[in-house]
Order: sequence, then structure tokens, then C-alpha cells
Amino acid sequence: MMQPDNNDTLAQAIVDTIREPLLVLDRDLRVIVANRYFYSKFQIEPQFTQGRMLASVAQGQWNIPALHALLKKIGSDDEVLEDYEVELDFPQLGRRILLMSGRKLVHAHDAAVNILVSLTDITELRQAERKRDELLRQKDILLE
Repeated sequence: MMQPDNNDTLAQAIVDTIREPLLVLDRDLRVIVANRYFYSKFQIEPQFTQGRMLASVAQGQWNIPALHALLKKIGSDDEVLEDYEVELDFPQLGRRILLMSGRKLVHAHDAAVNILVSLTDITELRQAERKRDELLRQKDILLE
């Protein structure tokens, strides 16, 4: 079995294995790292993401003040973000509905605080729910 060089290599391997987009932010909401699913899902290159403020990623698509306030609370307090629903418009993807969850990461070896953010695209689920609701409404009209 191959041994990773250090904990960072192991952590990156774990993050890259997860099939949902992930971001690691610093306390100021600067992107430290994202996994490969983040880059492929949102069609963003690492050089336009890493080291940048979340608000400026993808031409400002992530500039949502309410979301930033919630993420900052995670970094400063022990708040947890669970299934926060947000709609974003991406030029190459169109409108996407995402569920975001976030947790504070505290490092044992220093005082650094990071925020781990996971993203789940529920756009197709919401579209199916709307279609189902419309079909049920039409059925009710026909049965009247």
C-alpha cells in the first residue's frame, strides 16, 4: 500500500475522492483549495479560484451577502451550516439550485481556522418536483 508523503497529501486524496464539490475557505472566505468535482461541476479552473475571495470566484457568481454572513459565523463562532439553499446563474451552466453545508475546521498544530463547504446540485430534483406538482394540479382539474 502506498503511504502518503504527509497529512496534506492524504487530506487532498480524501477530498478528491469525494464525488460532491467541496471548498476549503479561510476565515476571510478566501478559497484555500477546492476538489476536482468543484472544478468540473462549475467549469472553473483552479488558477481562477485558489487564493481568491469567494465573492470573486466565477465572475462574482458566489457574491451572495447572506451566504457570506453565514459562512463568516462558522469561522468565528461554532455555527454549522446545514442545507442552505442558494440559486446561482452560471454563464456556461445556466441557473443551478445548490444545497450548501459548512463546518469549521480547527488545526491542532496552529491557530488557523478553515471552513469546509460541501455543495449538492439539486436543480434536477427541484425541476422534477415542480413537474410533479403541475401534473397533480392538472389531474385535479380533470377530475373535478
